This record gives sequence, C-alpha cells and structure tokens, in this order.
Amino acid sequence: RVSSFVYPGGILAVHSEGRGKDQIWSALKNKNVYGTSGPRILLWFDLINSPEGKIPMGSETRMSQNPKFEVRAAGSFKQKQGCAKESIDSLSPERLAYLCAGECYNPSNERHIIERIEIIKITPQSYAGEAVSPLIQDAWKVLPCSGSGKCIVEFEDSNFTRDTVYYVRAIQEETPA
Repeated sequence: RVSSFVYPGGILAVHSEGRGKDQIWSALKNKNVYGTSGPRILLWFDLINSPEGKIPMGSETRMSQNPKFEVRAAGSFKQKQGCAKESIDSLSPERLAYLCAGECYNPSNERHIIERIEIIKITPQSYAGEAVSPLIQDAWKVLPCSGSGKCIVEFEDSNFTRDTVYYVRAIQEETPA
C-alpha cells in the first residue's frame, strides 16, 4: 500500500448540517470537528445531561452536576484490493498508476473493529504556576468495546469540581500500513 508511505497524514472530520461551504465553515467555527490519524473512523461525542439537553462535541456549557457523556464510534471501512470500477472507467491506466499506484479508496461494507475508547481529562490551570502534569490525565478512563465495527459507551465524571476539557480517542484494530 504505497499511499500509506506517500501520505501518512490525518483527516479532519466535520459534523455539519450539510455539505455546502457555509455549513462546513459553521461547523468548524462551532468546533463540531475531530481528527483521525488516517483511518476514516466515525465519531460522535455528546454531553447528554447538560441544562440545554444533549450537546455535541466542541460545545461549552456551565453545569453544577457531574457531566455524563455518550461516545459513539464506528471503525473505518475495510478496503478491497485495487480500484473501484468507477475509478478505472474515469481515468487512464497511466493516470491511475501515477495518482495512487493501483490502490484507490475502495471500501467494502465491512468495518474494522473498534477495540476501546480512551478518555483524556484536561483541567486548565486555576492560577499561574499551578503544576500542569497532574492536570492532564492521559488516559483518564479506558472503556472496552464489544469487538464489533461499532461501539457505544457512556461515562460520568463523578469527581467533577471545576472547568474541564474531555478528549476522546477511538482505538481501532491494528491494520497494515
């Protein structure tokens, strides 16, 4: 898989109201986004007990009760060998070889397994000079998944005392690069 070495970068995902430029920019401004290290994993991370009701990742709110969250993740699609018929029909063999060395995005209907969800808890400094290392808990919680292509977990922060940022990592089964 040549493309793994040519383009090892990540992907930005946006939860938007539509595919138009304005909807995508709005979602970016609202921080309804996440990134992946390459695999096209789907992720939703919602606060489910805010005073405003269920609110999505990137949101800010004030609460006095312990926050409760729901994380939903789906593994990336497993790839079929070679290129889809549409790619082959659209491009000359030379252009196809130049662009992707014979390995196009060619997803099957089967997803990779999500093994676990990791929660990172970050508490901002309360005062200048407060030690940072105890404020970043990586990983604060590790939640196992059922071993399928989709995973839904809920958790609560029972030690919630001050401003906190929660970061979620969906860990997919290992794949060859």
